[in-house]
Amino acid sequence: MNWIFVWPRVSASVSPVPALAQPHEVIIPMPWLIGMGIFVGLVLLVGVYLLSRFTPKGVPLAVAAAIYAGGWFLSSVPWREAQLLAGVFKMAGIACIILGIVDLVKKRKPKAENPPPHQSKEDLG
Repeated sequence: MNWIFVWPRVSASVSPVPALAQPHEVIIPMPWLIGMGIFVGLVLLVGVYLLSRFTPKGVPLAVAAAIYAGGWFLSSVPWREAQLLAGVFKMAGIACIILGIVDLVKKRKPKAENPPPHQSKEDLG
């Protein structure tokens, strides 16, 4: 598949004016699609990073695997927008899997339990 944007040829069945085109014939500008793909990828990465801070070990890796699997399943859709999203999901999934593995390996500080209340001299007797 060619990812370089080329204006499609106008045939008799496709209206040259996007306002008159059928919904499945509307042309979305490729720079907008690429920008949205980058935005979605960054949101996924930040989301998995924040998830790794507040969940037990292994959860970010499972979410990352689900993101990658979503890209893999989405790649069977023949639309170029779906192909772009599939690529973004796969790339973000790989980066998130790396984040998930780092999360599994790194040592976390133990969470502080509720410290005992301060005891005064009067309480000690």
